[in-house]
Amino acid sequence: MVHPISSRTILWIGGGALLVGALVVIVALGFYPIALVNSTPVFSYQYDKGYRLAYNYYSFLNKVSQQPLAETELRSRLRVAVLEGLIDEVFVDTKLKREMTHSELEAKIRSQVGELIADTEFHKNLASILKVSDDDIRSYFLEDQVKYQILEGQLRLEGVKDLTEWVVQQRRKARVQLFLEGARWNGDEVVFGT
Repeated sequence: MVHPISSRTILWIGGGALLVGALVVIVALGFYPIALVNSTPVFSYQYDKGYRLAYNYYSFLNKVSQQPLAETELRSRLRVAVLEGLIDEVFVDTKLKREMTHSELEAKIRSQVGELIADTEFHKNLASILKVSDDDIRSYFLEDQVKYQILEGQLRLEGVKDLTEWVVQQRRKARVQLFLEGARWNGDEVVFGT
């Protein structure tokens, strides 16, 4: 005798399938945190994209360098630098969002990035080195650089003379949790391995 499947069972199976499907999409697209910086997540897709851009740029420079790094050393240094850069970006974004409205910040960024993009020779050279789209150049290179310039101006108005020292202070005060295998935060920097 065959027992009919209840509607309740069908709902549980359907709900489970949706949940599994959603988790697969989240993992596949990198929408999971690899770090928390003062409760602000840094997502896998940000790290992956930043690493690819950095690798394209620095492998190009490494090829023309008088003293090139071994491939494993280059990749190792980039893992740390990209993750630290994303952590520092949280500090920058947090400070800028406290200092100005979203629309003010976006207008400043748009204006300054527009000036850089207007320099077509610079833009063409950067695109050929990085081997990426214009949108990636804008969002992962130019906009971040402009944010640092805006923050540096804000800090000078507050009497802070050195952006690098400000970042070091933010790192020391921060609560950072890393979820990448082999990565840990020592209070000042990212360390991979032991």
